[in-house]
Amino acid sequence: MRRECSPSSRFLFRMIAPLALLSAALPVSAPAQGRDVATTAAPLLVNVTGVAAAGGIVRCALFAESQGFPKDEQYALQVLRVVPEAAGTVICRFTEVPDGRYAVSVAHDVNGNGKVDENMVGQPTEPWGTTNAVRPRFRAPRFDEAAIMVTSDAATRTISVQVKK
Repeated sequence: MRRECSPSSRFLFRMIAPLALLSAALPVSAPAQGRDVATTAAPLLVNVTGVAAAGGIVRCALFAESQGFPKDEQYALQVLRVVPEAAGTVICRFTEVPDGRYAVSVAHDVNGNGKVDENMVGQPTEPWGTTNAVRPRFRAPRFDEAAIMVTSDAATRTISVQVKK
């Protein structure tokens, strides 16, 4: 037995049905364990120490995964370039970094030619560094070795990376 709907019921169904389908397709997110999700993204400051001279370009790259780390900045979340005004410390300020696991690579392009110069076997000849001060002898640092946890619970979201040859 088939029931007929009244014209007003059909109108209501036509209006509500698409909304019901749309809401069913939207992702449902759980609250962030008592934290306001909007406040977990904050700046991350990187103090680059060991800058030997003014000039050139200090490049800071923030990676969230191993792909491209430490050299290929096309895979970095953010890349900053700072011209040091004097020897000492340069600050790279990454914006809106959510809590998570990251690694930072830093290089001082002393001669300003747009790349980190390397010797014949591919080792950098200009100062460089990573989080956790990882400096393997015959290969590039791996993301897992350099990765750190960045949380909004930290008193300050500042880390240091030393550059050296």
